[in-house]
Amino acid sequence: MWHRPVKFFTRSIRRQLVLGIMAVHAVLMTLFVYDLVERQRDFLLAQSLDQAHSLAGTLAANSVSWVLAEDVSGLQEILRAQTRYPYLRYAMLLSPQGRVLGHSDPAFTGQYISDPTSLALLRIHNPNPQTLQNDARSVDVAEPVLANGRLIGWARVGIGQEHIANGLALVTRNGLIYTAMAILFGTAFALLMARGLTSDLRRLSRVATRVKGGSLNERADVRREDEIGLLAAAFNRMLDALHERAVENEIAHQKLANSQAQFAAMFRAIPDAVIVTDDERRVRMVNPATEAMFGYTAEELQNRNIEVVYASREEYEATAQLGSGNGTQNLGEARFRHRDGRLILGQILRAAVYDSRGIRVGSIALFRDITERKAAEERLRLSASVFSHAHEGIMITDAKGEIVEANNSYCTLTGYSQDELRGRNPRLLKSGAQDATFYQDMWRSLLENGYWHGDLWNRRADGELYAQLTRISAIYGDKGEVLNYICLATDITAVKNSQLMLEKMAYLDPLTQLPNRTLLADRMQQIMAQCRRDETLLAVCYLDLDGFKPVNDRWGHAAGDALLIAVAQRLREAVRSGDTVARIGGDEFVVLLGGLDNTAACDLSLRRVHEAIQRPFTLDQGVAQISASLGVSLFPKDSSDPDTLLRNADQAMYQAKQAGRNRIHLFDPERDRQARVRLEAQANVREALARGEYLLHYQPKVDMGRGRVVGMEALIRRRHPELGLLLPGEFLPALENGNLIQEVDWWVLETALSQTADWLKQGVRMPVSVNLSARLLQTPDFTDRLRALLKRHGEADLADLLELEILETVALQDFRHISQLMTECEPLGIGFSLDDFGTGYSSLSYLKHLPAKTLKIDQSFVRNLLSNDENHAIVQGVIGLAKAFHRQVVAEGVETVGHGQELLRMGCELGQGYGIAKPMPAEEVIEWVRQWQAPQAWRQEGAG
Repeated sequence: MWHRPVKFFTRSIRRQLVLGIMAVHAVLMTLFVYDLVERQRDFLLAQSLDQAHSLAGTLAANSVSWVLAEDVSGLQEILRAQTRYPYLRYAMLLSPQGRVLGHSDPAFTGQYISDPTSLALLRIHNPNPQTLQNDARSVDVAEPVLANGRLIGWARVGIGQEHIANGLALVTRNGLIYTAMAILFGTAFALLMARGLTSDLRRLSRVATRVKGGSLNERADVRREDEIGLLAAAFNRMLDALHERAVENEIAHQKLANSQAQFAAMFRAIPDAVIVTDDERRVRMVNPATEAMFGYTAEELQNRNIEVVYASREEYEATAQLGSGNGTQNLGEARFRHRDGRLILGQILRAAVYDSRGIRVGSIALFRDITERKAAEERLRLSASVFSHAHEGIMITDAKGEIVEANNSYCTLTGYSQDELRGRNPRLLKSGAQDATFYQDMWRSLLENGYWHGDLWNRRADGELYAQLTRISAIYGDKGEVLNYICLATDITAVKNSQLMLEKMAYLDPLTQLPNRTLLADRMQQIMAQCRRDETLLAVCYLDLDGFKPVNDRWGHAAGDALLIAVAQRLREAVRSGDTVARIGGDEFVVLLGGLDNTAACDLSLRRVHEAIQRPFTLDQGVAQISASLGVSLFPKDSSDPDTLLRNADQAMYQAKQAGRNRIHLFDPERDRQARVRLEAQANVREALARGEYLLHYQPKVDMGRGRVVGMEALIRRRHPELGLLLPGEFLPALENGNLIQEVDWWVLETALSQTADWLKQGVRMPVSVNLSARLLQTPDFTDRLRALLKRHGEADLADLLELEILETVALQDFRHISQLMTECEPLGIGFSLDDFGTGYSSLSYLKHLPAKTLKIDQSFVRNLLSNDENHAIVQGVIGLAKAFHRQVVAEGVETVGHGQELLRMGCELGQGYGIAKPMPAEEVIEWVRQWQAPQAWRQEGAG
């Protein structure tokens, strides 16, 4: 429990001060009393010792004679005189031999002493006074008794010290009383002094408490000049210093916080991985780039050995000495491993970290992923190798276009060495084959797109021209500025020469050396652009020769080719140098007349072209007289599209043909509209053909007198998905002037033959007649295709059942060709009939030479037979001609029994019409044939 009073005093400086002063007073007074007592004791002991020696000396002096006389009684008398001293304990005279010569207590006289002190005294031969004992109990001294300088005994006196103890006790008691009084007075003084001291100290304590609470503006208001005042002043100065230090610390703390924030931001923003480790290689800090580079999170790397990011321990050991401070390099390369296991080629920069005492505490390492850079270096090395060994010429210039490097292939291509090329501009290769506009366009493409490619002709060092395939690319810097241009060059001289030959073959007609259709399209674009700029007219003239085929047929193909060459030369001579003459096939030519100011100039140019063709042509085989039908469209009046212009001119040419040939016809927009309608209809027909919407109906042809069916005529129909069943008049007119009619005709032939073969398999031998268009008959391979069609169906006698119907008007228009066609088809067993006979005004000569077995009287004559005498006469005449030329005759349009009766009376036995049967689907034919019976009137006429 001793600590409680200790705390009681230690918690108050006032108590400590009072206690201290009391302690000081107590100690000082105690020391004073102790010193006083000691001094008194020493004084009393010295006084007692002096008295003892004085008594012993007196005894020794007074006893000399008595000793010599050995008078014991005298000695006793002297000793009794000594006993009157109040504190004397004993007095004795000793002989040198130790016998008591006299003693204050007579009982001891004559005895020999044996105590150690006396024995020690007897052994002393030095005749000097001896102090045998001097302490708080007693004083024992001996004085020599001398006779003539000879020791004859000792006078020994013993005095008690009780009076000394009493005196010392008195002194001690008085001293303690004085000490207590001094402590009391000192304590009172201490209390008064402590009050004055501690009030200011308490004031300082309160200020210190407020300062501890953060109020650095507090100051101690102590106005003293003593040490406490100095302490208060020092305390205030300390507060001033603390305030200044606090302000400085706040500023420093703010700077430190800013610095730490900047460091943290910089640490996070460093694009390279940064890892801070301690001296035991444990990871302490990483930045986000580390997580991205190695795939570990910061938490996963914390406290782990840094070797975890290395590919192997050997890789770590190879770089362990980096940044060790022993003179080795700080930068190195190593292989690292990503968290997913893939290897990373990296560069490492390591530095040691030291504390304030200069002791190394760890290291900081910066890792940079150089995998891509290494790959780029490898690519660069490969690029350099490619640059040096490439067969393609490579040339590099600076941004100004001056050559900085060229490979061996480029030097070989140009004939210049690398030293001759460096610092020069590529224009030293300029050949003059390209104009200034070409190079302006090239540079515009480079500046706008950063790339240009094309062909150009350059000149080698020896002056030889060569063609070069060139690709130029701009190389940009980080700021988008052009650093260099790289040019890849390939010698394509041989290719260009071959291309020129191919272009000549591709763009020129091999016979006339005129531009063909491809080159014509290019020329049209150029001339149209020129006319658009100059605001002039372009006349597109489509020219077809009239009478060319007879020349070709009469004198052969060689004469036809010679005529075409002569026509081409005439056309070249008839136009201006800037105009274009092209042959687009057969005997068709196109003339482009550009730069015309008005239609009058156009008419003049067209007449000149037309008249040039009308003049006779002298050939090796003879003189040929031909003409030309010209169709003309004008740009920009008729259209701004080349294909449309050409198509319009073609249509105008056909109109010239239809108008009688040998004339010039300008394009008519209304006719063009009709043609577009016709084209749309043809497209519709083609789609219907592809969708299988066409079918054949069959109309019977019968022997009216005998009452038997002699054949069927195949008639085309269309099953429209919306309009239902359509008759030929609703879709065939759109095909009359196009090639699509040929596809429809071949489909009709194919379908009719298939149906005939099917009926034949069913045991029904049914002849079928098919109408053919003029377009199909005019195709040069018609006979061959027909023969292949018959062969494909595999029936030997199928041709005997097929009859081809040709319009009389078609036969008369191209009599010679149709006659030849009939003759070629006769060996196949195919029969022919002239349809709509009586409408073509055929002559007897034509009829005689056409090998047609049957004449079909047009239904327009038969339908009005009973009511119109002229029609009756015509029918009668046709029947008579047929009999005269031994031809069969079939009357179309038999609609009533009366028509049949009259026809039978006139000698026409075969008829066809609604009065017999309407056209029917193929699946109904056999059943109709089985059930049909001729009217009784017909049978009677036939029997009569």
